[in-house]
Amino acid sequence: MSNLFTVTPLFQAGSTSHGVVLALTVVLTVTMIGLARYQCHRSVRLGEWILAIILLLQFPVNVLIAWKMGTLTAATNLPCHLCDLASFIGAYALIKRDQLACELLYFLGIAGTLQGLLTPALTLDWPHPRFIVFFALHGGVVLAALYVVFGRLQIPRRGAVMTAFKLLLVYAMFAGLADYFSGGNYGFLRSKPSTASILDHLGPWPWYIGSLLIVSLAIFTLLDLPFWRHRKR
Repeated sequence: MSNLFTVTPLFQAGSTSHGVVLALTVVLTVTMIGLARYQCHRSVRLGEWILAIILLLQFPVNVLIAWKMGTLTAATNLPCHLCDLASFIGAYALIKRDQLACELLYFLGIAGTLQGLLTPALTLDWPHPRFIVFFALHGGVVLAALYVVFGRLQIPRRGAVMTAFKLLLVYAMFAGLADYFSGGNYGFLRSKPSTASILDHLGPWPWYIGSLLIVSLAIFTLLDLPFWRHRKR
């Protein structure tokens, strides 16, 4: 195990390890949705608890890894990234089956965390613990977000888009405060990630922050479109 913390293989988006993770996320998502649709209640509940525990454990495990690597600081290891918020909401949605939590998870998880899954802000490849925890978090959030809506059929209610957007604004304010007091870059509000991301196409700092909020609202609306007809019924 100690070698995993000293050996630092470099991660590249689109690599074999990245492709395997994406494929595994798709397979697990389809499996969970299928089990829910076929009403395999015992298997579904076990899967929900396992996924919820994984989402809750990602933060303390990340802290432990940073401590082992000697990189534990307030600037990088507070649970202040949007994906951290999505993971906590996701665990609650899975365990409690709360409608509001499912709605917030769907919008934040697909519009936000999916971006991290496809274009990871990650430098260390398999089998480094950071790689494992990173994709357990991002893949787990995306899986949970799709599962609660398309597996459990807890579709967003009317007005859910603006509720999720308001939460995003509140998150941005708290992340900004965390950045100010810790010197970190939570929410990528101080600078863009070093790896390729959608932020590269949204202008320079600080204008890309406003652009990102507008794009987020547009994506939330698009994600809500499939359910308009269902709500009319």
